[in-house]
Amino acid sequence: MVKTKLEKKLEQALVPVEEQPYEVPDNWLWVRVKELLSDISSGFACARKNEVSPEEEEAYPHLRPNNIGFLGRLNLESLIFIPQNMVKEGKDKLFKDTILFNNTNSVELVGRSVLIEEEMNFAYSNHITKLEVNSDIVEPIWFNYAINKLWQDGFFAEICKKWVGQAGVNQTMLKKEVSIPVPPLNEQKRIVAKVESMLDKIQQAREKIKAVEESFENRKAAILAKAFRGELTAQWRAENEYVESVEVLLEEIEEAKKKSNKRKKKLVDIEQPYELPNSWEWVTFHEIIRSTRYGSSSKAYPDIDGIPVLRMGNIEDGKIVTDDLKYLPYDHKDVKKLKLEEGDLLFNRTNSYELVGKTALVSEEEAGQMTFASYLIRVKLFKKDLLSKYICYFINSFIGRKQLLSTVTQQVGQANINAKKMSSIQVPIASEQEIKKILELVEPLLDKMEESQAIVEATKEKLELLEKTILAKAFRGELGTNDPKEESAVKLVEEVLSEG
Repeated sequence: MVKTKLEKKLEQALVPVEEQPYEVPDNWLWVRVKELLSDISSGFACARKNEVSPEEEEAYPHLRPNNIGFLGRLNLESLIFIPQNMVKEGKDKLFKDTILFNNTNSVELVGRSVLIEEEMNFAYSNHITKLEVNSDIVEPIWFNYAINKLWQDGFFAEICKKWVGQAGVNQTMLKKEVSIPVPPLNEQKRIVAKVESMLDKIQQAREKIKAVEESFENRKAAILAKAFRGELTAQWRAENEYVESVEVLLEEIEEAKKKSNKRKKKLVDIEQPYELPNSWEWVTFHEIIRSTRYGSSSKAYPDIDGIPVLRMGNIEDGKIVTDDLKYLPYDHKDVKKLKLEEGDLLFNRTNSYELVGKTALVSEEEAGQMTFASYLIRVKLFKKDLLSKYICYFINSFIGRKQLLSTVTQQVGQANINAKKMSSIQVPIASEQEIKKILELVEPLLDKMEESQAIVEATKEKLELLEKTILAKAFRGELGTNDPKEESAVKLVEEVLSEG
């Protein structure tokens, strides 16, 4: 009778061979997560209005999904604090070897987990499930890696429940639908030691790459700062004393305004952000703008035959990127009036504080092929063949962004810069010949940096692939650590089940 019960328990705990995702060594088992857990519980919600400053005496850290980092690492860079009297009893402490599972997030992020490596006085939200495993069968760190491998493989993205903007994996789904390979305990320890050694080297490589990327940003900022202070062309000016004045360019713009019947705005004294060369002038942006237009508010669709509608995510590093496009029907009323022309600028008026104001230049290849959504502003310039690229560089430079961000209005989670505020910034203008020279000098420097960045991106992709390969081999027993003579994990499972 006892044997029959044990056999039934084993049958419920183990995954039949025909249902196993992939083959593992003979002394390993595929075990349902339910049988590996000694405790499972979710945290508690706390409304945004109750959040407090970390400096307050009774402030208590409350972990959220953003604190569940990648590949099992806890991310404490952005912590939320709540009043200690709101912390629910029994949910105010995390013990060593506890696992935190992110049960609610975007489809792409739901299902990540982290291992708590030391006791912490932290609470955690209802979007996090606390898991404690039976360490007689499975090492907590092995379990954590197994869950993160499932996330990496897209398993949770496939099984999660989806609703608007979010996805979830609840406790029932965890218990019933999730299983992991379980080797003998000593083998788990050997594999984890080898995996951690390899992943540490990958992490060191990533940190070096991050330093290189930061140096790219610093170099780009320095190049543009020199360009818009006139330092990059100082030698050129010394060798070309008799070039035409910047006034000639500004007069041409004034003539173009008259022809377009654009009303001349009353000139006012402007505060100069910094001193320019004598042959340059500060000009309020609206003085060189022919027109501005907000984009379409109509709903666009990802799966129809139509014209692409660019959104804020389609602007990156001064260029248009065509990832994740949505479309409007070709005969939609907005298509004709909002088509983009070569030399148009697309200004992102609403986004996070860090991203609002980013601007892209429409190229010859993109002209006439796309329209744009309401969070973007189309800006057409006078003398666009000369000024569009120059102004795009300026707006995206540290100097331009500093001015733009000083005009931001912020609401819940979003920052906004409307057309009026955008057009109020001050722009440094040189003569036509000098602007051409600036572009001639800047473009090859930035192009070379782009080539280097592409190499860095390719390296990052290789590291990510290597990371996946390491985990894939680890959970198939292919890292050369398995001892086939070692007693099967089934003995451990039988002992635990017979006690239960």
